[in-house]
Amino acid sequence: MTEIPNRLTISAGRMGMIELYQPIYGEEETGAQRMCVDRWTKMKEHLPKGKFSFMDIGSQIGYFTFQAAKEGGVSFGVERNKRYCEVAHAIKSIRNMDHVAFLNIGIDSFTVKGLPNVDVLCCMSIYHHWVRESGFEEADKIFTELTNRTNSIFFDTGQSNEQDVDWTKDLEFMNPNPIEWIEKYLKSKGFTTVKQLGEFATHLSPVPRMLFFASKDK
Repeated sequence: MTEIPNRLTISAGRMGMIELYQPIYGEEETGAQRMCVDRWTKMKEHLPKGKFSFMDIGSQIGYFTFQAAKEGGVSFGVERNKRYCEVAHAIKSIRNMDHVAFLNIGIDSFTVKGLPNVDVLCCMSIYHHWVRESGFEEADKIFTELTNRTNSIFFDTGQSNEQDVDWTKDLEFMNPNPIEWIEKYLKSKGFTTVKQLGEFATHLSPVPRMLFFASKDK
């Protein structure tokens, strides 16, 4: 099992070290590849008032999943990497977090059909990986299934204008304006209100990614 010491410094033991892409929930000062608190500060302003359900696709070690639970959500993380899931479960245990669960499963156009309906979907920095690995048609099928299961979504993705990354050639359909393309794409999935929450830096490219919040009229 992945070992999490008192201050949650990650040592994966016989399973090898994991890549700390996100900060550890409760240990935000831990050095991670990408900041998350800046995005979460914007995101939590758009959460439903009162009780809600939240699902994070590609949840990694659960930063956003835990934050949504802290705000009162029944929160569900979906992550294909087994080691990340084990770390997330360890954090859940140490932090005594209720209303949080993690599912170790890869998402494709078949497995996505087994996911639940939720009030809020979090789908960030994963869409371009579906395109890169399986092509636009498969990515679109996955995304369509996901968006049919929610009333609102937080969304960002690799963009065709990013530099020093190998997936831009797979995202040429976003040209000439990837932000405009994403906004139209979200609207094509039934989201009637699409808001730009700001551009946020990544560790991969000097070009920031736009974070969107989109919702459907009830």
